[in-house]
Amino acid sequence: MGLFNAMRPVSALIELLEKEHDAIIKGQFSVLVDVSEPKESLMQALSRVSPNEADLNVLKKLSERNRKLLVASAHGLKSARKRLADLKAPLPSFQTYGPSGSRADMVNKSLTIKKKI
Repeated sequence: MGLFNAMRPVSALIELLEKEHDAIIKGQFSVLVDVSEPKESLMQALSRVSPNEADLNVLKKLSERNRKLLVASAHGLKSARKRLADLKAPLPSFQTYGPSGSRADMVNKSLTIKKKI
């Protein structure tokens, strides 16, 4: 794989960002932990090489793509957690839709008959 090729930290970092992208898409979040240390080392090596602007633009584009995917993944996980919590929580009352199309709670009314004497 050649991640630590000192002559080509740009290409090694591009390769690592592609690996990170694949892991995010496949939901293999343990791979993200594995690539974090090599990614940090490559970033440090990159600062010593002074890459050209085109290479920096490619790295920026790939990093931004991965960042957006991670944000979307976090949002999806948060939504799934909330939905599971909602499903586990008992409903306080029966819910239906009102005439305006919005949710409305049906208040529990007593079913006993009161007699007037």
